[in-house]
Amino acid sequence: MIARAIADELGVAPETISDDKIADWIKVRVKNMKADAWWEENGDWWNEMIDGLRPVDQWLNWKKTGELEYDSVYRWNIEKKIPRKRAEGKFGERNYQMASVFWRWDNPENSRNQMASRGYPNDALIADVTFLSFKKPAYLEHEKSQNKRRLNRLEQIRLDEAARLERQKRMAEERKERERLRQIQLKKHEENRALALDEFQQSMTFRKMCKFYGSPTIISAYAYDSASLMRLRNFADTLAKGEQLEDYALTQLASIMSNKRRVTEKQVKFIKDLGGEIRGPITRKEASAYIETLLAERDGRDAEAEPTNQPYSLSERPQNRSD
Repeated sequence: MIARAIADELGVAPETISDDKIADWIKVRVKNMKADAWWEENGDWWNEMIDGLRPVDQWLNWKKTGELEYDSVYRWNIEKKIPRKRAEGKFGERNYQMASVFWRWDNPENSRNQMASRGYPNDALIADVTFLSFKKPAYLEHEKSQNKRRLNRLEQIRLDEAARLERQKRMAEERKERERLRQIQLKKHEENRALALDEFQQSMTFRKMCKFYGSPTIISAYAYDSASLMRLRNFADTLAKGEQLEDYALTQLASIMSNKRRVTEKQVKFIKDLGGEIRGPITRKEASAYIETLLAERDGRDAEAEPTNQPYSLSERPQNRSD
């Protein structure tokens, strides 16, 4: 009858069922019957016993590996732990360290875990779980302390982050202020350079040398950026001494005077005729806007477009123009 029952269960002929298969079948059936009976009598008690014990087991029965992992939330290193697979010492002794109860009970990485292999816990596991349950209050106190430590850590991270952002903000403001002061200083230097360049117009030697090279008398208004102003100032120093320019300087002077951004002599004259003052660096486009403003003032009306600067003074104009 057993052979027929096995054959029906497996869907094979009864005569193919060996004695070994019958013995294995009986063994499994007996194991299942024992497990069913145990769970019927102790299941509720056992489930209640192990409820909430996993973190306690990890606290007491997991061992450190020496390997560190970085926790990005708390920004600290945590030493990895793994289940203790074998007990150390003897139960009841002072230095006893039990094997992880959940490693033995239902850990899927343990091929011999008792839930899968026998269906219910053995006496040793029950004893260790009972002992572990007495440690739960101590674990809760430990976890309370750890939670406080974690909260303190998060608060410290928040304070550190706030301090970092404040420091960044302050440094950015300081950089901005340094840049503002630097720009003011640059504009002052630029204005002084432009004034010095324009003063050369009083020099007969300077005017003659400009004429010698077929150039209009060099003025700061012919500079369209800081670099061209500096070059014109250097050229003027040489010319005012009655000295000739080197070939490279002549090339640079020609480049500046032929640049399409440079103010034309006609614009300079028109601005002066309208009662305006012009000093470089200034671009052709800016000069046109300035002329429109002067014309509007002369005619008693507002210009359609707000002028870039009025009057064109170096200290008020933006640096590094590209137009």
